[in-house]
Amino acid sequence: DGAINAGEQIGWKVDVVAAENENDFAGQVAVVEQELQKGISAISINPIDARAIVTAVREANKAHIPVFMHNLITPVSDGEVEEYIGYDQWNGAAKLARYTCDLLHNQGYVYILMGIPGFHTNRRTQGYTWGLQQNCPGVTVVGEQTADWDRTKAIEVATVALQQHPEINAFYGNSDEMGIGACIAAAKLGRKVNRDIWCLSIDGNAVTLDLINKGQMTATLGVYPDKIGATVIEQMQKYLNGESIP
Repeated sequence: DGAINAGEQIGWKVDVVAAENENDFAGQVAVVEQELQKGISAISINPIDARAIVTAVREANKAHIPVFMHNLITPVSDGEVEEYIGYDQWNGAAKLARYTCDLLHNQGYVYILMGIPGFHTNRRTQGYTWGLQQNCPGVTVVGEQTADWDRTKAIEVATVALQQHPEINAFYGNSDEMGIGACIAAAKLGRKVNRDIWCLSIDGNAVTLDLINKGQMTATLGVYPDKIGATVIEQMQKYLNGESIP
């Protein structure tokens, strides 16, 4: 939405495409390649896997179409990218860890719901566990498992986790959808959100903010995805106008 609105303001047509699901690496490469055939002026990609997307970056380079990356600030291993637009996932996760320490008064048990294995999952998990170790060594991570960035899968994983570890005080999801799933699972098992179970995650999506206001979710790290999208268009325009961009 942020990119589309910014594009409308300057008279650009902004195409938005996506792979079928969060782990369709080949599908993401395919939709990028399809866009390259449309005569586009520039492309920005939110890679679901930084290694798999290199093929698409190379194809865009061959076609002389400038490549941007959003929701990512760590360079991909190969190919030319003009600019990375995103946030510090490690330190963002560490900030959520500090917030968890305050919620649990530096004592308790946490379960981590991870995304699909890859860069995003690694940064968001490692930053969080590092943050716990630095700020509240009395908080123990009792388990971690992937829930594929998916709410339904998160409900399943969190349900099993609570059955195996009823001592869990908090869930941390690498994404909002997984954090929401954890709170749904806990509520179904009779746990009271924000009283004897807390759910935290990363994204800051509108639906999550609504659930927080309703007391059905604890906290999210706001990364302002609409602003990221708008910034993509602003930076593309600068680049296409011949301006230097960082």
